[in-house]
Amino acid sequence: MLIKHIVIGILITGTAVCASAGERYTKKHQLDVKHMVVVAEGDYEPRSIGSYSIRLYKILSAEYPTDNYVCGFIRPRDGVVENVLFEDLDENGTAEIIVIMRCAGTGSYISADAFKYAKEKLALLVRVEQLDNNADFVAALKLQLKKQKH
Repeated sequence: MLIKHIVIGILITGTAVCASAGERYTKKHQLDVKHMVVVAEGDYEPRSIGSYSIRLYKILSAEYPTDNYVCGFIRPRDGVVENVLFEDLDENGTAEIIVIMRCAGTGSYISADAFKYAKEKLALLVRVEQLDNNADFVAALKLQLKKQKH
């Protein structure tokens, strides 16, 4: 009987530790006055690998900014989603959506996906992978974009 209680205690404690090890990335980001972007790591996946979704909504009501889904993607990820930024990579006056991921391994490498939104369509514009921990990923994305155009 004592062993049974110890095993149950270990299972409960282990579950609590796993649940608090890190919160899954799920955040809303306002792209502009008319659009909301939601980026979320995949449900029921390990934090260190799996997928993430990027969904774009048209804001028709400030009270309910995610009521009007327009488009989105599900993309693979090697690491955790660390941040989402907006930067005009192609210098056309419109910011692209950049999803930054950090590898869970010893190198803490960075990868980033940049998406372009135009005419109610979201498209993967450029991707960089395995950048050093302190790399300038915006500069790397711009360089990769220039390489793709040539």
